[in-house]
Amino acid sequence: MPHSVVVEVRVIVLDTVHCRCPPEFISVAQNQTVDAGSDVVLMCRYVSSEAAHVTWIKHYMVNGSYLDDNRVPHFNTLQVTHFHHHHHHH
Repeated sequence: MPHSVVVEVRVIVLDTVHCRCPPEFISVAQNQTVDAGSDVVLMCRYVSSEAAHVTWIKHYMVNGSYLDDNRVPHFNTLQVTHFHHHHHHH
């Protein structure tokens, strides 16, 4: 019997210094509960007047902690597929 895990989604805009117009998020994946080991697809839709760089990362625990001895989070970068929609203004 596979146990279930909760996938928690959080949006963080890291760099607003070089980005004069931060991306506006239209929809972000909701937290969801899935069977451990199964695939999960997370969708994120946003509008940006500039080229925004979106990275999905997965935090994980080592010895019961999300941080290492230097207080740096343990994480993996997940595979990202980009879908570009161009809106034309008349």
